[in-house]
Amino acid sequence: MILNAALTNQQRQQILVIESYVISKAFVEKLADSCDELVKANAKATVESGKYQEYQISLHSSHLRSQKSDDADDKVDKREERRKKAASGKSGGGTQGRETKTRSTKKFNRGGNKNIAETDDDDDVQVKKMVLEVVAADEVRDSIQPLLEEESLDDLLEPLTAHLFPKLNEKGLEAAASIYVATVADRTANRRQTHNELQNKLNALIGDVRLFEKGTKLLPQDVQTQLVKYLLKSLCTDIVNEVLNYIAAEQNLGTKAETLNNDQKLKFVNELPSEFKTPLVQLVKSLSGQSIDDFMTTVEEALIPCSMILKKIDKKKDRTVVLNHKHQLLEQLNKCEDVALALHLATLAIFTTATHCMLHASGRHVTAILAFLKQYLTEEQANELTSYHDFVTLMLSGGSEVENAKEKLKEKLPVIKSIANEFKKAGSEK
Repeated sequence: MILNAALTNQQRQQILVIESYVISKAFVEKLADSCDELVKANAKATVESGKYQEYQISLHSSHLRSQKSDDADDKVDKREERRKKAASGKSGGGTQGRETKTRSTKKFNRGGNKNIAETDDDDDVQVKKMVLEVVAADEVRDSIQPLLEEESLDDLLEPLTAHLFPKLNEKGLEAAASIYVATVADRTANRRQTHNELQNKLNALIGDVRLFEKGTKLLPQDVQTQLVKYLLKSLCTDIVNEVLNYIAAEQNLGTKAETLNNDQKLKFVNELPSEFKTPLVQLVKSLSGQSIDDFMTTVEEALIPCSMILKKIDKKKDRTVVLNHKHQLLEQLNKCEDVALALHLATLAIFTTATHCMLHASGRHVTAILAFLKQYLTEEQANELTSYHDFVTLMLSGGSEVENAKEKLKEKLPVIKSIANEFKKAGSEK
């Protein structure tokens, strides 16, 4: 009353009365501002630790329980209303009214209503108490204490802590909510980007498999079988690993498919939800088969539950892919100083130029590929490559001629690189 009489309306709006103290709002706001970094840091930590998410789940559960209680109240009220209407309809007026029996209201119904009401009260109290503590009162106290000590206002530490704590905690909850929304948005955007990047990568790899298979079909049947097995074991397995790793990440599993053999992959797949399990079992099994067609069919089906699709075949792009592949082989060859690897790269580059097809092969297939390529090579080119191949075989045999073979290979390496780089389709020249 004294303050109201002594101060103008404008002055009263600029002060706070806390216990027996009169404090300017500007000073209190300064104290609150000194806690900003604490509030932000705690809000971030609360979201990162998962406490904020747990708090939201608890609030949602309490809200659902409250709704169920309200529904139960409505049902009880409607039953009571129907009972009263029925009872009033059966009773007659005057002494001539027909005698009727009315069922007595059981006491446990009344008690039930009381219990429901008590439960509602408990739920209300629980919801009120369910407030996540983003900042603690002790933290607020420690933050404002230096400022109060500077002003020799130590006596105000406890009342100001009590005044600021709920406001700062509410501010922390708002900050946590903003951080959580931003985090979810970022995570969704990252998942979408990861999904799109993987879909593009898988389309490129599967396209390569298709083009490599086309190359294998030019070779003799026995060589085809070996190359298909190698393709399934290498590039096709890489594709399966990419798919399994993506699904593992989506299911919050820590599995790394590249560390698993085919039996372990099947065990992992059999533990996945049914929409993934059925197509992935067939996909993993196709790796142990002898058909690229089977693999291509199963991989397309396996991508459906991943919300991924295979792009249509574009033959114009195929030609570009083959040309780029040849250039990559030649680039690797020109930088290569490993004499055995150089023969491998040169053989694949010559095959690509001669047939306009890509080939995925290991070093052990070089002999068969060179035999196939003789129809495209000049006699001189064939002799140089055969001689180089023989020295590679001699070097890898580990005999007494190893050092001599290495020297010969070093001398011939520039010749092999030159043949691969300058090779034109020999079939058109003959």
